[in-house]
Amino acid sequence: MNQCFFIGNLVANAAQKNANGNFFITFTIAVNRKYKDKETVLFVECIKNGDNANLLPYLQKGKKVAVCGRVSCHAYTDNQGQPRASLDLSVFELELVSSSNTTQAPQQTAVQAQTPSNPFPTSQQSDGLPF
Repeated sequence: MNQCFFIGNLVANAAQKNANGNFFITFTIAVNRKYKDKETVLFVECIKNGDNANLLPYLQKGKKVAVCGRVSCHAYTDNQGQPRASLDLSVFELELVSSSNTTQAPQQTAVQAQTPSNPFPTSQQSDGLPF
């Protein structure tokens, strides 16, 4: 089984792309790695298949996300002719970890405003129990 789980911060805003009619979003996360007194950063290139444009307002630079998916690695040569390697993750699950509500999407605010304050009225209950 090839399944990995990473928690990290987005290094840039996510972008939606289209290849031959197939939509997907791409983003990179920085995962901090600590060992004794040394700290390094692992960059993970992420791709999530499907039309996920509705996620773009939430996947902004600096946000902390948890991702789970299938990992792969590929080698390439950079612009200076140096051999490089990249860690890629085909994302199956994505969860926002940041607790900041400062960049909340307008759609979410509108849904909250339409939610009734008490969806289970208790006026017909004589003993005070909700069932």
